[in-house]
Amino acid sequence: MRYFEDTDRPRASSAGGDELLLKLCEKLAVAAGRLLLPAFQPGLAQAGAAGHAALAAAEQEAEAVIVRGLAGTRSCIVEPATEATIAGRQLGAEFFLIDALDGGAALLAGRAEFTVNIALVRDGRPVLGVVFAPGRRALYAGSGGGATLALLDRDLRRSKVGPIAVRPRPRQPRIVASRAPLTAASEAYLRQWPQAEVVALASSLKFCLIASGEADLYPCFGRSMEWHTAAGHAVLLAAGGSVRGPDGQPLVYGKIAQADVDFAQPCFIADGAAARHWPLEGQGAPCP
Repeated sequence: MRYFEDTDRPRASSAGGDELLLKLCEKLAVAAGRLLLPAFQPGLAQAGAAGHAALAAAEQEAEAVIVRGLAGTRSCIVEPATEATIAGRQLGAEFFLIDALDGGAALLAGRAEFTVNIALVRDGRPVLGVVFAPGRRALYAGSGGGATLALLDRDLRRSKVGPIAVRPRPRQPRIVASRAPLTAASEAYLRQWPQAEVVALASSLKFCLIASGEADLYPCFGRSMEWHTAAGHAVLLAAGGSVRGPDGQPLVYGKIAQADVDFAQPCFIADGAAARHWPLEGQGAPCP
């Protein structure tokens, strides 16, 4: 984790100010994604160390574009993790959580599931977020004004854009799950839905498929960090969904000086039903 401190104090927020920030984040996410696309090519994984170095360089450039673009607006917490800490600094009531490349393994494998994530957190809540999937040319955004999906052309210019929202709960949910090996708790949760379709995906796209009505649940019982979830969480909230922890309460952000490492998330369930969530307790899937 790297911490970039805002040299100016956060200014008063407003709905109009948030929409301007959202547009800025959309622009920066697309600019960052443009830098990642040259690495999205067949055979990169087979290139060995050279391929990994090319991807790392692209990720660093993408991160720099975002951080420079947000300079002077709010403090930024940036993935990937390093040994840097924010000890002795003030995180503040508002800050950005940034992951310039979520799903790097998917990119190396030639799957278009990698994303660029930018989220603004205010008082522990993700109030706006942008998730850009360059390989799919899909730009998801969400704030207090609602959630949208923009489809981009080959030049990464908008070709279609429209509002998105979660769908009514079907009898058998469509579940999105991590491509990483599932924990025992995740497997126990999925066994409750033997007839459900389960789709494995990398990155924050899992939140976005629920937000756009293409899926219903995302159970996460493994390790994740706040920069992995904040942008998708914001999009899902704006689309009418929810993300809740083991106590049934909404996930909060800015968790430092906790028993786990700074910014680590507990297990959670992202749900398309904001008003009627399914608590983790009593579902046969305790948090590890």
